[in-house]
Amino acid sequence: MMMPVQHSASSTSSLRHSSCRLRARCVRKPRVIRVRSEGSDGSSAVISGFAYLSKAEIPSRIPRSDFMKQMFRWAVQEYESAAGRENYGLPMEVKAEESEEGEVTAIVVDVKGVTTLRAQMDDEEVQVFDTVSKDKEGNAIPAHSMGKTVYEQGRYFVISRIDTPIEADRKPTVRAMLENFGGAVNAYYAFGSPFSTDET
Repeated sequence: MMMPVQHSASSTSSLRHSSCRLRARCVRKPRVIRVRSEGSDGSSAVISGFAYLSKAEIPSRIPRSDFMKQMFRWAVQEYESAAGRENYGLPMEVKAEESEEGEVTAIVVDVKGVTTLRAQMDDEEVQVFDTVSKDKEGNAIPAHSMGKTVYEQGRYFVISRIDTPIEADRKPTVRAMLENFGGAVNAYYAFGSPFSTDET
């Protein structure tokens, strides 16, 4: 099943930090306490000076920490490598913003001389269910195996860009980048990794 992407007009620590040192710069951000909200539209992930481009709802069962870490690694390989320059015809730099705990909170792709893309989860906290239990009447209800209420931060994975004009001849490149970003999200949802395809 493919995740719909909506468009507008244990070794994790060492892996994360080695990726930062060798392939991109990581920027530490202070911890922010999130507040649970209802009916998020993903707009909380669009910071000042940026314009919304697309979003994909991420199922609550998907661990956000692993998802963001892998999407960052995918973005470095897809956009910043020599293959990325060959595919898109433009030099790019990929950075990760991190929380004080070292978790990737945002992926920033600087498309040199064209635009800057930013991808992150929104602020909504969603309840996680990984099993089924029964209520007093014997009806099946969603539950969590730890026996308590568990939340993950972020309902939507949102992509935005710096709110400045893009030259007409560069717009196809940005559209291709968005389509491939969406394909990586779908791959993670289907196979557990943005590097996987239905052919692997």
